Amino acid sequence: ALAVELAKEFNGEVVSCDNTGAVSGSNSVGGIVGMNDGSVEGSVNTAAVTASGTHVGGVVGNLVGGEIVGSGNTGAVTGGSDYIGGVAGVCSGASITRSYNTGIISGNTGKSDAVGGVVGAIDGTNITKSTITNCYNTGAVTGRNWVGGIAGLSGYQKTPQNVRFSSGYTTGAVTGSSHTGAVVGKLSKG
Repeated sequence: ALAVELAKEFNGEVVSCDNTGAVSGSNSVGGIVGMNDGSVEGSVNTAAVTASGTHVGGVVGNLVGGEIVGSGNTGAVTGGSDYIGGVAGVCSGASITRSYNTGIISGNTGKSDAVGGVVGAIDGTNITKSTITNCYNTGAVTGRNWVGGIAGLSGYQKTPQNVRFSSGYTTGAVTGSSHTGAVVGKLSKG
């Protein structure tokens, strides 16, 4: 029951929570929280996370204005459409710090765009820069377009905002059809 409650929308603070049960849904699906504009700290997902649609992450599916600190994912993350990440599916005006992914991240190779080892897609807002700091990925990452070891797509909004990547690494294999990179698949502004 706890895994189901943690997988819903969240605006507060999650600290030191672990999930070992498989999580599945259609959109905004996460191993710890589905959609978050609060804080997730010291939490780990070790189970499979699967979405038939978009915004799927090992820790948070859709991170908007919040933060993930010292958290990680070791489970397989699979999405049927876009925005698939080992830690977060999407990060908008938010930060991910000292977090990791070691699980296999898979998108549909025929239609999944923005697939990343740490985050599928990241962008700032006109008020807040998004940051990925001291994060790593060792899991294999597969998708169609905009596929990266850390981030699949940086700057996905109509007017991309600043994003900062610092002090991270990736060792997992990265496979995609176009815009595929060891760190970022496509960097629009960063």
